[in-house]
Amino acid sequence: MADQASLFGSGNTPSAQKNSPLSITTGEPLAARMRPRTLDEIVGQEHLLGPGKVLRRNIEADT
Repeated sequence: MADQASLFGSGNTPSAQKNSPLSITTGEPLAARMRPRTLDEIVGQEHLLGPGKVLRRNIEADT
């Protein structure tokens, strides 16, 4: 069986894929990978986080 090709490839990934923010890391939980990293990535809260809205202004002023 050692002479059979691997079902999942050689295990080598291109360096561009390793540096991609969407690449899968083995030790990171799904919730951490899917968490929005910026306010613009949050969907469905335009009344609070849209440009010039109250919560966005307060968050950005604190930084």
